[in-house]
Amino acid sequence: FTEAAHVHRVSLGEEPLLYGADVRARLVQGRVYDLTAYLRARERQDSLRARCLRVLGSVTAVVGPTLAVVPPRIEAAGDPAVAARLVANTRLANLTGLPALSIPVPGRDLPVGVHVEAADDDVAFAVAAAVEAALARVG
Repeated sequence: FTEAAHVHRVSLGEEPLLYGADVRARLVQGRVYDLTAYLRARERQDSLRARCLRVLGSVTAVVGPTLAVVPPRIEAAGDPAVAARLVANTRLANLTGLPALSIPVPGRDLPVGVHVEAADDDVAFAVAAAVEAALARVG
């Protein structure tokens, strides 16, 4: 949240209503961390990234559902407990900075996606293209 708060500091200060309440709350939360805490978190990020890269060294990619829950209505997404569940399957990529993307699953009433995470961009895009092609054949 600290990096995002820094990137959005001007627009958040000048036009806070451009952000949904849930995003705005996370950006405000990101402003409260001091430099020492931020740097400690970056050290942990480096360690976690190295561990994930070791796992990804034995597989092409990790593929799974983007969300672990049924998508809530927008009003409910601001609840911190709901917001935490929404990013449960994507948080690791956010924390490590590893390439990841979500492919929409066609033909569903609710938004459903397939999350792809890999060790590098080219592999992530190639796997995502293969998943997208397979979904098109099934759907």
